[in-house]
Amino acid sequence: MQQWSRILEEMPPLTIYFDELEFSRAQAIGTQRIDLPVGPIMDFLLEIVDRSIANKQHLVIGATSTPDTLRPAFVTARRFERLVEVNPVFPDDMIEALQIHAVAAEKRAGHPLFVDVNWNSVLGQTRDCSPGDWVRILHAVLRHKASEAARGESATRVSTEDLKAEVERFKHAQRRIRTPESGTYV
Repeated sequence: MQQWSRILEEMPPLTIYFDELEFSRAQAIGTQRIDLPVGPIMDFLLEIVDRSIANKQHLVIGATSTPDTLRPAFVTARRFERLVEVNPVFPDDMIEALQIHAVAAEKRAGHPLFVDVNWNSVLGQTRDCSPGDWVRILHAVLRHKASEAARGESATRVSTEDLKAEVERFKHAQRRIRTPESGTYV
């Protein structure tokens, strides 16, 4: 813990992001799971959060997709003090987020990666994906294209069809890993 504090002091101002704070009590995975952080491990996580917040030059943000189960320990004074609810508008906000990630990927690559993608067609009526799921789908397609290039294959730019195929793979995986009703993951 002391090393974490020293590292934070040495770093320039940055944003520290704690994702899915309440994953251990998310309704999507059923009742509270004993294999996820509780007790001393949760105390350790809270100590990391507290030490991050104590360093005033950094912005500390936490997120959860299940705010109704957020335990009080996360929202005490001098911890996460403000709750901001974000409800994206479907499909416009999703499309904008995907376009931002696509442009950023092309900038990092230094060349075009996408052809004219019909984002409305990609999203279709798939409302059960979170914004994070959509970004993961986009990144999965980019990884597939990078793998093709690494194998020496002629890698084409990402198309609407590539993205739609990945959406179908994602949906198939979601059906396979989650047992309805029980919340059991395989």
